[in-house]
Amino acid sequence: AATAAGYFLGNKVPPSWSLDFFVPLSFLALLVPGIRDRAAGLAAIVGATVAVAASGLPFNLGLFLAAACGIAAGYFCETRLASKKTRQGEN
Repeated sequence: AATAAGYFLGNKVPPSWSLDFFVPLSFLALLVPGIRDRAAGLAAIVGATVAVAASGLPFNLGLFLAAACGIAAGYFCETRLASKKTRQGEN
């Protein structure tokens, strides 16, 4: 389905757009199907936000910072959800 969409929508893209525009789109196409729960969604949102906010850091450190923050946010959300389920099971 994605290949067909790319085939038909590819002609609609203005020629002035460079191929650099399609790299993030390809990454999003791979990322979105992997978001299956709240923790993964939060990790993706936090990681993307930090990546944009820290894009000016030297040596692409913003990318590493974004990955670390996304992982931490996903882990925090996952452990909070697990502890909530445990507490609800005890009551």
